[in-house]
Amino acid sequence: MLHINPLKQTLLPVILSHTLAGCMTKTVAHYGQEVSAVEGGFRLWDFYAGNLAEYRSLFPPSYDLASISTPVSLFYSDNDLFGDPTDVHELNTALGNSLGEYRVPLSSFAHMDFLWANDVKTLFNDEVLETIQNNRKQMSVP
Repeated sequence: MLHINPLKQTLLPVILSHTLAGCMTKTVAHYGQEVSAVEGGFRLWDFYAGNLAEYRSLFPPSYDLASISTPVSLFYSDNDLFGDPTDVHELNTALGNSLGEYRVPLSSFAHMDFLWANDVKTLFNDEVLETIQNNRKQMSVP
């Protein structure tokens, strides 16, 4: 069941004017390809009829997530329609240099709450800062 966290009503015009700002059409379309892909996996852009020419394969190749050397920390919530916890766990296992996972400890926390929730500082932002602080050397952060 979808739960929506309360937010300050005065923020509504700001939120609506920024929602999807900077989100490329191709990025949204690629996400749609990933969700609907019959063959599964996390793959490059699907050119469909052009895959043979582009990739020499009927299907786009999978990303080699194990070769990613950049440290990655995954933050997720149980109520995020765009980031299923099972997928987060699989991604964490597949990544080459994962710093781990952090589940936001509020079951109603949803995708847009990562930006706009009243309690985002204590539920999410503080944990991001702590992760950076604890992993400064590995992350090459001055």
